Order: sequence, then C-alpha cells, then structure tokens
Amino acid sequence: MKDRGVGPEVIEGALITYAKRSIPGLSRSDRHAGGGAAATAAAPRTGDGDQKALLETVIANLPEETIKSTAHTGTAVGATTARVLFGLLRTANILQASEASRDMLEHRVASRLPDAAVDDLLIPSYSYLVETLYDVDCVERIVRYFLEGRGAEEVDEEGSEAETPGREASRRAMLAMGRLMDAYLGEIATDANLKTDKFCDLAWALPDGARVYDDGLYRAVDIYIKAHPALREDEKEKVSGVVDGRKLTLEACTHAAQNERLPLRTVVQVLFFEQLQLRRAIARTIVANEGGGAAGQGEEDGDSDGGRTWRVATRGNQMLRLDMDSMRNRVQELERECTTMRKAIQKIDRRGGAAGDRGAAQAADGRWGSMVTKRFGCKFPAQVCQSQPRSVVARPRRARIEQSP
Repeated sequence: MKDRGVGPEVIEGALITYAKRSIPGLSRSDRHAGGGAAATAAAPRTGDGDQKALLETVIANLPEETIKSTAHTGTAVGATTARVLFGLLRTANILQASEASRDMLEHRVASRLPDAAVDDLLIPSYSYLVETLYDVDCVERIVRYFLEGRGAEEVDEEGSEAETPGREASRRAMLAMGRLMDAYLGEIATDANLKTDKFCDLAWALPDGARVYDDGLYRAVDIYIKAHPALREDEKEKVSGVVDGRKLTLEACTHAAQNERLPLRTVVQVLFFEQLQLRRAIARTIVANEGGGAAGQGEEDGDSDGGRTWRVATRGNQMLRLDMDSMRNRVQELERECTTMRKAIQKIDRRGGAAGDRGAAQAADGRWGSMVTKRFGCKFPAQVCQSQPRSVVARPRRARIEQSP
C-alpha cells in the first residue's frame, strides 16, 4: 500500500481495523458486548506471545505522517481513532510489549489526546511497583508529549497577530485538554494511594490558557480532600493552591466559601477575589452609566466625562486597596488565633490525669474568652465567669474534708 502511494490515513485505518479483528478484547465495547459467537469468530484465540508479536508489528507499521498531520476537529472519526489507540496502549501494557513500542504508541496517542474521553485515560496499572489504581505516570507522559508537540505551533502563532484557522483549532484543542484533565483528576482523586505531589503535578501540567474557569479543577480538589481525611494542613494548602480563585464562577466561589474542608487561607482568598470581582463589576456599571448619560454632549462634556470616569476609577482603586489591607490584617489575626489555640491544645495533650485536663481546658477557655472579648468587644455576665473558679476551688476542699480523719 505504501509503494502504491496510498495515503497514511488509509494505511492507519486499515491497520487499526486489522488489529481490532485479530487481537481479542482490544476495545472496551468488545469486552462489554462482544461475548457472542460473532466476536469469537472475528477474533481467533492465539497465544500471548503471538498476540504480542502481532501488536508490536501493527504499532511499528503505523505511519508517522499521521502524528504530525492530525487535525483535532472533534469528529466521531477522531474520537473512534483515539479510543482504539488507547485500547492498543492498554493491550500493550497487559502483554508487556517492548518499551519502544509503548513509547511510539504513547506519542501517537498524544496527537489524538483532545479527541479522547475520560474513560480512555483510565488505564489500569498492571505493575506491582505502582501503588495507584490507574497508571497515572503513563497519562502524565502522554500529556507532556502533547505539550511538546504543541510547542512549535505556539511559537509560530505568537508572531502572527491575525486569527488563522490553525490558531483557532489549536485553541480549541487546548481548551478540550483542560476539560479532559479536570474530569480525569476528578476520577482519580478518590484513589487513596494517589500522592499529593502527583495530583498537583497533573493539575499544573497544562498552561493557564487551557482553562477558562477553574470550576472543574476545584471540583477535583474538593473530591481529593474529602477522600483523603488524613491530610496535613500544609498538604491541604498545597492541593488547594492549584486552583486560581480569580477564575472561579460565582457558584464555585459560594461553594468554596462554605466548604469546611478547605484551609482557612484558601477560603479567605476566595472571599477576597469574589469581593474584588463584584467591585469591578460595580465600577464598570457606574462608568458605563455615566458615559451613556453624557453621550450626546460636546467635547467639553467629553473632557468632563473623562475626568469623572477617572475619579470613579480612583475611588474604586482606593476602596479596593483598603479592602485588601483589612483582609490582610484579618488573615494575620486569624493565623495568630489559630496558633494560640494549637499551643493550648498541645498543652492539654501533654498534661496527664483528668484534673490536669480540666484545668488546661479551663485555661484555654479563659484565653479564648479574652480573645473574643478583645476582638469583638462582647462581655459575658459576671456570674458566668465567677461560677467556674468557685467550682474549681470547691472540689479540692471537699477532697481535703473526705481525707481528714
């Protein structure tokens, strides 16, 4: 076929069709619904060694031209090809094909990655050296190959200011990659053996332009923190740090502000960015209204409108600066309070005995009450504050009376 000048796309399709008919269980559809006599007749039973040799031969003869000329149009043909290629990769891992064959197949899969589905990326881990349920390292390599292939195109497009079909297709492919990776992270987040660093590396693998909003990424972070309740506070902050609060929608901001699983610093940042967006929207509305009301005036009125717009923007910047200062002070005060409470709890844990624990708890309550009184200016009734010391002092007296002869 190559000698006769047949196109590489036709050769690739013929090889994929031959592999689907010759290697049993290649695609998921065959495994779920292909248990009949027709499937058995189409895929004759052979040994693992023969299947491995056949698979490596198919992979070696796939034309390299289709990797460079692949157009991500989101068509059904592209999705089918991506599904079959992922099936080949999954079968290559099962049969333990050669490293060269798997590497070649991973590069080919990377060229079709925007056309893939989340189920295609869920490649089971067949190695005893990997603790995770799915082969996360393989997906990470595929994403890296995809970005390397896009590197040359991005460099060429930066120099051209005009919008071209190739540039638009590249942007759509990158956005599709962002949605795909967010959904994939949400699926693997429930794995108890998935480390924090691996989750963050996958989340940071794509550039900022791959996501218009970080709602899908925030959903994956929420699932990960919920599925890993033993995370330390610094690990929670690292996982939550992959989400950009400026790219969350109003619904996501509302959910994050009420999410008790998130660290305090993340909640405060989300609230700050939400308030910042609201103030910007209000400032744009005021500027638009004032500009629309003076649209029919002359140049002098235009100058006055420009000055008025500048004054409105200046007032908005001053208000935002004050809000930032107050928010920063609020975060620092909350961190100091958390540190004080943590030290009080550590003192309680170090003390032994029930009496010692009660005394430490009352001391911590006293410090907490003083902080609440200092911060919020509220005072408790005198009888409530005086009842606890009396009860504490009265107990030792009864003990002495019972011990006396």
